[in-house]
Amino acid sequence: TGIDLMIHNLNLMTKKASEDGVEVFIVLAPSSTEVRSGIQKPQNKKVKEELLSRVVSAEIIDPFEVFKKHSNPKILFHSCDAHFSSQGAKHLAEYLSNFLL
Repeated sequence: TGIDLMIHNLNLMTKKASEDGVEVFIVLAPSSTEVRSGIQKPQNKKVKEELLSRVVSAEIIDPFEVFKKHSNPKILFHSCDAHFSSQGAKHLAEYLSNFLL
């Protein structure tokens, strides 16, 4: 299946990175629909569970809860195409700095 192939490829990449002494982080991008509703889709929860249980040598980072708890989650995404706005990118960067610094 598609998720099996994704897991296989991620494990190949994380294995090589580990051999080279590189730490791997996989960041799950929260969707604007989920953040605005405050409810994560079941299929996205399943992907996260699969990654957590089957990907070796990588840290899985899911910023959904941090985005959901933002005082005004609408400003984190562009209204026209649901990509991160500059505020959303900054919010994500601040969250990720906890893992990288």
